[in-house]
Amino acid sequence: ALCPYDGRSQGGFRRLMEEVWHYVTPGTRGVNSTKLFVPGALRFARERGCALVAKELPVPPVLKDRPDYQSVLAFLRDMFSHDLPVAFLNLSNGALTNLDNWHWVTLVSASGSRAAMYDQENRVVLDLRLWLETTLLGGAFVALSPA
Repeated sequence: ALCPYDGRSQGGFRRLMEEVWHYVTPGTRGVNSTKLFVPGALRFARERGCALVAKELPVPPVLKDRPDYQSVLAFLRDMFSHDLPVAFLNLSNGALTNLDNWHWVTLVSASGSRAAMYDQENRVVLDLRLWLETTLLGGAFVALSPA
């Protein structure tokens, strides 16, 4: 019900994203918070007869307020163990060179300090610990699961 198209094809996934855009619509600063992302995503699902809940792990901009890496890794492993991809909001890439600022990507695995993501059809491996230690603006991790 959430994706009546072939989500494995570029065309099918594009059609899905065009529909979701009406629910998760970027403002003048894009979709730069979970407050913009989560309600729209849940409404999109609800209107298609799917009850979802969001599990969020915010990463504040202030270093001392951030979760430690073990907490981030535990969150990711929990989501992946339930076969849930994780939406990752990166507002500042910090010391990473293979991650765009002000950008959502999909994380699909994590091991050690490495996490695999997909961005514009490309699989990329990130040093998530380095990101957590060096991002200037923080971000968030979000997984949507059946209610």
